[in-house]
Amino acid sequence: IQNSGDHLLSLINDVLDISKIEAGRMELTLADFDLHSTAHGIGTMFEVHCREKGLEWKLEGLPSDSLPIHGDEAKLRQVLINLLGNAVKFTTAGSVTLRFETVDSTTRDVVSGNGKTAHRYRISIQDTGPGMTAQERSAIFQPFQQGAAGHEKGGTGLGLAITQRHLELMGSQLQVESTPAEGSTFWFEVDLVPATDVLRADDTDAFAGVRRMAPGHHVKVLLADDVRENRDILATMLLDIGAEVATATNGREALDALQEDKPDIVFFDVRMPVMDGLEAVRHLRQMEDFNEVKAIAISASVLAHERQKFLESGFDDFIDKPFRFERVCSALAEQLGIEFESVATVPDAIEVVEGDLADVSLPNDMAAKIAEAAELYSVTEIEGFCRELEKMDEPQQRLARRLRDMSQQQDMDGILTLMEQIKTHV
Repeated sequence: IQNSGDHLLSLINDVLDISKIEAGRMELTLADFDLHSTAHGIGTMFEVHCREKGLEWKLEGLPSDSLPIHGDEAKLRQVLINLLGNAVKFTTAGSVTLRFETVDSTTRDVVSGNGKTAHRYRISIQDTGPGMTAQERSAIFQPFQQGAAGHEKGGTGLGLAITQRHLELMGSQLQVESTPAEGSTFWFEVDLVPATDVLRADDTDAFAGVRRMAPGHHVKVLLADDVRENRDILATMLLDIGAEVATATNGREALDALQEDKPDIVFFDVRMPVMDGLEAVRHLRQMEDFNEVKAIAISASVLAHERQKFLESGFDDFIDKPFRFERVCSALAEQLGIEFESVATVPDAIEVVEGDLADVSLPNDMAAKIAEAAELYSVTEIEGFCRELEKMDEPQQRLARRLRDMSQQQDMDGILTLMEQIKTHV
């Protein structure tokens, strides 16, 4: 029933979008935003999707620094999510690539018309999926039209039509190159101008380069979201900075969990089955021993009136999807006064020194399980093992600290090497 309801809601939303577009009531909403941050957040989300399907994820050409531009972030984000969602859905082996290229610069008038020099970007999404025939390529941009793979996998048949219309509003056009049994590449070129003013994206610049919480700071988080991928992404971000994280799949489950172990802050998705985040936070505010717990709303909605509704319902703050690491840190700092250490102040991972962990032994097959978690890049699982080790003797506690440092720096190869050196016992 839940899956059918989600599918119906998706169909209704797509139909409403295409109806607005065809009625001429869909307009661009221009504002300054950081293209690097937006793309990186989307990339984090789809990296998880690819990993779960055994696909290689590639993000190429994205500048390493902030890229403040002026445009419609919400529509550009929807375009990328639609195209990447299709690429991951239809690809069963191989890779999915999101690529950014700067084509040229020009002084011609563009969408914003703010007089600044425009830069033309080519953005492409490449997959190694089933590909399409010429006949399928000619029809896929029409509403409710799908290729053979689309009929097999399901969907509304509106995603590409909406994507094309959004790009047309931006003065662009979606192109596709595809070969049956080899894969497809969807790409478009779009003119974007630099931000009108110095960009202050949610005051998160101060958190660029953050590695973990500063010594003496600790936070216990309860996260509720019915979509496992969303839980994993946000939980990984929180674990990376040293937070203690518990998860739930709906509001009712979350309210039960927080009575067992009181958190400092909760993150509730506003749309969940059984009990959504809005209802859950209203219950939370009526619970005498818990009404002071900070609450953050999670939603893909970025409309101003939606945000206001969340705050009026009892939430203290709001973060949108796809999640941005800096925004999560900003919310923790603002709501709880958490302080952080930057990359510059955190020492590099300590190399494995022979003899340093010579007295460490692990129960049963824990070393193999930790190695398996490292191969899957599962920071969440590794953190769970660290907590188990911290309950043991001093050598195991020392190993837990080493593992956590390596995990936070994504040194999974180092963890694999370390596990090969650790003796196990039954």
